[in-house]
Amino acid sequence: MYFVGKPSSYKHLFRLNAIIAFFFISPVFLGGACSKEEPQEIQAPKVVVRIKRPVQKPPMAAPAKKPSAPEKKQPAPPPGVKQPKKKVEKKKREGYYRVQRGDTLFKIAGRKDVYDDPMKWPSLFRINLKKLDNMETAESFQDKEIPEGLELRFVTSQEAARNLRKLCAKPWVVNVFSSQNSKKIVPAAIKLMKNGYRVYITNVTIKGKEWLRLRAGFFRNRSEATAAAKKIKSVFKEDDAWIAKIGKMERERFGGY
Repeated sequence: MYFVGKPSSYKHLFRLNAIIAFFFISPVFLGGACSKEEPQEIQAPKVVVRIKRPVQKPPMAAPAKKPSAPEKKQPAPPPGVKQPKKKVEKKKREGYYRVQRGDTLFKIAGRKDVYDDPMKWPSLFRINLKKLDNMETAESFQDKEIPEGLELRFVTSQEAARNLRKLCAKPWVVNVFSSQNSKKIVPAAIKLMKNGYRVYITNVTIKGKEWLRLRAGFFRNRSEATAAAKKIKSVFKEDDAWIAKIGKMERERFGGY
């Protein structure tokens, strides 16, 4: 383009052309430069959170134990005075009974933990003959007090059952005496037991009267019982003895003891 005019007008025209050229050229350069750049990811700002650690409490100290009170010592006995000894309880043995104050053979045999039958007192005497042999044998021997603390053996229920099974084949006995009181029965029973005989005392009611029978056993048959009766008669020099075959009830009551 050619313009004809004054030189000052050329300056203004040149400036106008420069401004126009800037507007056309700048978007190309600026837009191209921006288009080549990849869009940047906008990252969220990191938030730092402080983790609170639990405060550990120091372990509780165990409570201090109270000092135990010192044991009180008993004052020593004065010189010349003996201190009483402590009683040591002895263990109870099966099949044994320790005599207490006021005990008698009749009373001990009647205890539930012994025989539960006072008429079985001869069994206690026979089994403990060595311990009771020095006692005076009077008419009321079964009611005489026995020294306290003495340990007497007795036949347990298990032993009695075993003895009774063996006795089934020996149903014969010797009836030594029959009396209505114990004056004659008791001394005779003790004498026979000291001579090795196995005796027992039973009671029976005849015509409204109660009789005590002293019997020695036990024998297999009539002949054995008859021979034993002869020996027993020679001991007492009397002819009152007679033989008998006992029933089941009497055998079960006295046979095992």
